[in-house]
Amino acid sequence: KNNFMVFAQEHLRAIDQLIEDRRGFIGFCDKAMFFSLCCLIYFLPISIALVEIFSTLPFVFFLCKRFTVSCVGVKACPDARLWQKAGMFFYSWRALKHPMRGWLLLWLAWTLASIFMTGFFELGFKAFFGKVLQEVFVYLLLIEAVNSRKRLKILTGILVVSFGLICAAGLWQKWFAWEFIRLKPIVHGRISSSLREPTDFAVYLIALAPVLFGILSFAAESSVKLKRNFETF
Repeated sequence: KNNFMVFAQEHLRAIDQLIEDRRGFIGFCDKAMFFSLCCLIYFLPISIALVEIFSTLPFVFFLCKRFTVSCVGVKACPDARLWQKAGMFFYSWRALKHPMRGWLLLWLAWTLASIFMTGFFELGFKAFFGKVLQEVFVYLLLIEAVNSRKRLKILTGILVVSFGLICAAGLWQKWFAWEFIRLKPIVHGRISSSLREPTDFAVYLIALAPVLFGILSFAAESSVKLKRNFETF
């Protein structure tokens, strides 16, 4: 039993290191996944087709990465038994540890249970497996790909640039009656920017405005601390 525990700990630790490895094909899949997520964030308010493409590509690269990790992990221990290899294979596909993982599972369970509280079972299951799980997978892929402070800054910068571009297009549409991204005219005096409807633009602003204010407040707080440290020095 002790030998098995030592064997399991060593090889599972090796699999964890493979998942975080950024070299070779595994590193390429990791970088491609992060690049696709950056494109998804940037094109979110611009093109539905590109959003669908760049929400699928990270999942494809994730599958390639984890399949490679599982194959390398199993191949690295040829003396292991079949059930041990199977355990390592399934372990390599687990979701990364995150403080929100338990709350996410609770939210998924509640969302699935809410389907049975309505009479629209077919529509509910279609929305759950077609949209809700897709958004959950994107969230888990963000946890997988944004694994450093540098990547977090890059993703945040792209989000701010996309937000600023859409707001500028909305102001341009207000002043000149058309926006400069998709050349959409203003309809009934309501601003939609590059999104399909004015309500979509409103939802986008409401969703991202708190994020932007949080970034600005964090930057302001950091600059104040930096100024205080400089004065102390």
